Amino acid sequence: MNRREEQEVLGFKMKRIVDEVERMANQAVAPSGLTFAQGRIILYICEHGGKCSQSDIETVLDTSHQAVSGILSRMKEKGLLDYAFDGTDRRVKNVYMTEKGEALYDGLVGVRHEYDRRMEHVLAPEERRKLFEMLDRVFEHLHDEI
Repeated sequence: MNRREEQEVLGFKMKRIVDEVERMANQAVAPSGLTFAQGRIILYICEHGGKCSQSDIETVLDTSHQAVSGILSRMKEKGLLDYAFDGTDRRVKNVYMTEKGEALYDGLVGVRHEYDRRMEHVLAPEERRKLFEMLDRVFEHLHDEI
């Protein structure tokens, strides 16, 4: 196998893992009427004092402004969060958790721990450490090439 084929196989395997985690997470949060992305937003906002900017969410999700706007609008319709433009800088949209959204936090933390456990239990502690180290190195290399 040449280097190009190895890179394609590695990328494909990584994509399959990400897709499976997303499928598993979507399935786990579906009874709450959420998607994986909505769950990630609730976790992020709750873990950052109950408030953040829309641009923070775009960065964390690595998703476009338009996509995040759509997700936030649907979450607002469900009463999970609210948002308003910043009083001092109208370019900034601040996003706030509602009590209804905060009530889902503990369950989402449990889901996150469960899918982390399912992935990590097949690796010994030293293997996990090495995997994280290698993934960080791959990410940094790819990020540096952009």
